[in-house]
Amino acid sequence: MQRAFDVTMALVTKRKWLVIDERGPQLPRRIGRIEAVARTPIMGFREDVSIRVTPDGDGSRVDIRSARAISRAISAATPRASVS
Repeated sequence: MQRAFDVTMALVTKRKWLVIDERGPQLPRRIGRIEAVARTPIMGFREDVSIRVTPDGDGSRVDIRSARAISRAISAATPRASVS
């Protein structure tokens, strides 16, 4: 868990994301979290990123989610009403 968290944190640092909050994996829940803000490469738009490191059997699992991607998925799944 700690190694996965450290590797993920190194990636966030390498990409120059602004880290808002970070919590390494701790007992009893052993879940690591990183909250950051990334910038898009072309226009420099800000995008909130949430990263969670959880135990998975003998290893660990890293979930990375962005608010913009979630918003796009909800918009695509929501039927649009037509206005006459």
